[in-house]
Amino acid sequence: MKGDNPYPLPGKSPHEPGRDPHHGPGHGPRHDPYAALPDDERRRVQEILDKNKRTERRILHVVLGCIALSGVLLAVVVGGLMLWADDKKTAAKKRDRTAFTVNTFYPDGERFTARINQTVETYTRLNARDLPGAAGCQAGATDAATRELLTRLRCDGRVEIALRTGANVLVSSHVLRFPDENAAKQAAAAMKYTGLRFTAGGPVKPRGGATYGDVTARGRYIAVTASSSKPQADIQRKTRRGAAMIHAETSNVLLWTED
Repeated sequence: MKGDNPYPLPGKSPHEPGRDPHHGPGHGPRHDPYAALPDDERRRVQEILDKNKRTERRILHVVLGCIALSGVLLAVVVGGLMLWADDKKTAAKKRDRTAFTVNTFYPDGERFTARINQTVETYTRLNARDLPGAAGCQAGATDAATRELLTRLRCDGRVEIALRTGANVLVSSHVLRFPDENAAKQAAAAMKYTGLRFTAGGPVKPRGGATYGDVTARGRYIAVTASSSKPQADIQRKTRRGAAMIHAETSNVLLWTED
């Protein structure tokens, strides 16, 4: 029977000589779109195509490099944040092992600054004391109501400091310690900043002057701060800033004080 032999002999091809084995619909010979161009123009076209391919490869390499670099930068940032957090935890642990002293909660220099965003306040230390135990708490109370509150909530230590700002505002600040967080919150809610003695001396509010104060609980501690100024220009702003800046910094320290 005539026709193509589906089982050709060795060395024989079932296809006709010179015929593309995939010849047929959709499998015609490859066509060079630039075949009709002169040789020199074909070379120029080929050079342009080669250049475009090289450019594409370079762009791909740049993109891949940027992706890899972003991964490295991300790892560095994350690592830095982890180190920062570890440093904060380490600092807190160091404070745990530090005695309940003024220098645990306030800068220990004779002069120092406190900063919030672009606002800076300069302080000069006038005096400071560590007053441990319930007796230390009682020694700071200025009225019977405050003494009763500290006794009932079992205040067991107090530190105090007196400061003067660059604007000649006097500042009094205390940190009190309680047996637990709940007791500290109750004390902060009930206590007035005038309930503790003004460590910088003189009246809390001089005639014609201004005063400002705040009480904040953090963990089992509370910070109590008051400021006082004699009459001067822009007195309300200066008096408020004098207390608010050191109070905010002390409250932040209390956040990292764990025991």
